[in-house]
Amino acid sequence: MKKILISLMFVLVFLIVSCGDDSDVDTGDTGNTGDTGNTGNTGNTGNTGNTSYPWSCPDSNKFCHSHDGLNWSDVCFLFVDWNYAVAYCEKLGGRLPTINELRTLIENCPGTETGGNCGVTDNCLSTDCWSDSCDSCENDGSVKYSVFGDEDYFWSSSGLWDDAFGAWGVYFYDGSVVRSSKLGSGSTDYVRCVK
Repeated sequence: MKKILISLMFVLVFLIVSCGDDSDVDTGDTGNTGDTGNTGNTGNTGNTGNTSYPWSCPDSNKFCHSHDGLNWSDVCFLFVDWNYAVAYCEKLGGRLPTINELRTLIENCPGTETGGNCGVTDNCLSTDCWSDSCDSCENDGSVKYSVFGDEDYFWSSSGLWDDAFGAWGVYFYDGSVVRSSKLGSGSTDYVRCVK
């Protein structure tokens, strides 16, 4: 059991460093007087040069993307399973969004947008809540189903009521609300945390 816990802690540290949370590294920098004169960070537009996600959050504000009354983190660009997604968001200082919160990021797909006909909500999390309206839009090659331009599968914190090993998420490629296994092969997806 101890070996498993140590292995899980190692993987979590790897994920946090890989996903851009350098808060552990920065804690030692408070005494570095060389950084106090660096005003380049206040006007730092270097993150805008990131061709993957040009709107990256600065280190001083890990939840810099606002939408619908919530603050969102950058995307963790590693495929992680559900347990690591939960732990990563907690380590970042936030949490994994509920399915209702994640659905607020869907646009241009009326069936799965907030208030749409898709029955999967925080109040209905069983597989019986899912219907064809949860998969009602098709990808046309554009990135139009996400407020933030996401196009992959993202975890929510909402587990399935009738499957302890399943969780709901959104596949922004086509704006669909989908279920996935929390563990095992094929159960790794992207993370965007909320605060």
